[in-house]
Amino acid sequence: MRRIAYHDDAWIQYGGCGSWDEKAVMRADETDKYELYEAAAQSPEQMIRFLHAVHGGAPRILGEDFAGTGAVSKAWAAQDEERRAVAVDHDEEPLRRATAERVAIHRADVMAVDDPVDIIAVLNFSIGECLTRDVLLDYLRHARERLADRSGVLVMDLFGGASLLVHTAIQIDLGNGITYTWENEPVNLMSNEIGCRMSFQFDDGSEMPAAFFYHWRLWSPREIIDAAKEVGFASIDVYDRMGDAVDDEGKLYVVPVTGLYAAVEMGPGGEDEPPDEELTPAWDEDDETPDDADRELGDRLPDWQCFVVARTMVL
Repeated sequence: MRRIAYHDDAWIQYGGCGSWDEKAVMRADETDKYELYEAAAQSPEQMIRFLHAVHGGAPRILGEDFAGTGAVSKAWAAQDEERRAVAVDHDEEPLRRATAERVAIHRADVMAVDDPVDIIAVLNFSIGECLTRDVLLDYLRHARERLADRSGVLVMDLFGGASLLVHTAIQIDLGNGITYTWENEPVNLMSNEIGCRMSFQFDDGSEMPAAFFYHWRLWSPREIIDAAKEVGFASIDVYDRMGDAVDDEGKLYVVPVTGLYAAVEMGPGGEDEPPDEELTPAWDEDDETPDDADRELGDRLPDWQCFVVARTMVL
């Protein structure tokens, strides 16, 4: 597996090792792209454990904004009959998969839904849908209002790093003859906007190019923290992993970080050995077609991923 930002087992599970039912390999035109998306980019059971842990109390109602297929909402509601979820997305097609008991589905702009909830989860980098700071502030205010009466938390995942400065692709084997490719165009440093694609290839030679395309604004943790404080969240923490310890009763413990640093993918010998090659461009300066070479930089440049958790009340 080639990887960019996943530097421990927890991130690896979140970023591409979701479950995939054993089945005969199907051609691209016979495969549900949303099933592929869930296998490539989501691990709902792990995520709901993390959401419960960062809340720190006994949350019952989850709001999943930019929900897509609502996989996290379904897993949340299925875990306990006392739990409910509210899945919001503007796209009708993926929301058809979100139908489940105790899951309220809203095909709408996230700003148009005001159901009170205990947790709002903005996952798979969807906070990047807010392309300007004004839009970000409006969304954070709206989220805080939905959480205000419930000692709630807003959870957002972010990513970034030097590999985003170049055209980069990573590939993950999903099994059953299916390969998942995540690809980004170079970030526009004037706007911090980036285009990213999810594609899938099959061992029969068929493919599903750009099955999903995203146009996002990259936000740093510091920018999100400052914006969340500005709209009145009481405290904000940053987590660089989805779990630190589990006790004898199966309770997950998570610990925020005070510093977040880009990690560099190391050589096959482990963390103490340098990469096989120096961190320099892989193409010759006289090469007029470096595109294939710059795709290989993803494993060697610094990258990071984290969750920013904003709370309406101090724990």
